[in-house]
Amino acid sequence: MCFSAGASFGAAAILGTAGVVTLTKTKNKSQWMFAAMPLLFGMQQLCEGFEWLSFNNHDFENYRSPMMYLFLIFAQVLWPTWVPLSIYSMEPDKKRKKVLGIVSVSGLLSSALLGYRLLFYAISSEVMGHHIRYDISSPEWMIIVSSILYFISTLVAPFSSTLKYMKLLGGIMLTALVVTEAFYEKYLISVWCFFAALLSITILMCLRSSQARPSGLDAILKREVHPHKLEW
Repeated sequence: MCFSAGASFGAAAILGTAGVVTLTKTKNKSQWMFAAMPLLFGMQQLCEGFEWLSFNNHDFENYRSPMMYLFLIFAQVLWPTWVPLSIYSMEPDKKRKKVLGIVSVSGLLSSALLGYRLLFYAISSEVMGHHIRYDISSPEWMIIVSSILYFISTLVAPFSSTLKYMKLLGGIMLTALVVTEAFYEKYLISVWCFFAALLSITILMCLRSSQARPSGLDAILKREVHPHKLEW
């Protein structure tokens, strides 16, 4: 999260707690990846919290580089793959599942390309205008291609699902992107994470809706079957 160490640590505590609660209430294995997202968001914000401390306190300077890389691994490598795969695992409609499978492939490609950037190009972070700005030196084409793949995997996936509230999740993510691009373009990676708390609430709504919908087997078992009357 942007703004300060306190804001990041506060977000980490809220999201971490929400994530633990969500996971403990989730019984279906197909929902675990999706349910874990608030907790993972919390871990991501914890990393940026320590990064903030490294700018403000000399005793934490040694934490800056490892926390920066961990934050970027969450933000750029984990989410493009995790988001579509977590939705894919819950999707009940076979046709939409095929679409989500294709979207997941784009997510894997995005994660691979962004991971390559983190490994082989210079990375730096600095505080500017009460936000952390990340600079990853890489060719322009790589930035464009990875960005397109990233947004396909994270934004198209929720809009492709038939699950209730999933499109609301996609709408919040899209709104977050538009607002961030309009007002915080230089701090896109950091500021977009500001919306993690809103996303975690929507994730809980999606899970409750998904849990309320019986699976195909459950529907068969719960269906009341009346014996046929015998006519003589």
